[in-house]
Amino acid sequence: MADILLRTAGQSANIFTQAIYTGSGILITVQTMLHLAVNTGLVPVTGITLPMISYGGSSLLAMFIIAGICDK
Repeated sequence: MADILLRTAGQSANIFTQAIYTGSGILITVQTMLHLAVNTGLVPVTGITLPMISYGGSSLLAMFIIAGICDK
């Protein structure tokens, strides 16, 4: 999903839309990488959920809101 957001940001003509898509893509990418690093033991446990997969009420709701905002 993050690669689609970043690709769409590059094709957007509006600077605000580019910022929304880029920020959302980076947020999802960083959360995913940090979660995977915690699971492999590379970094200490932080408590960040895996986007769109882990059950965390407010985190899941925030990801659905981001997906709804970035829907074409």
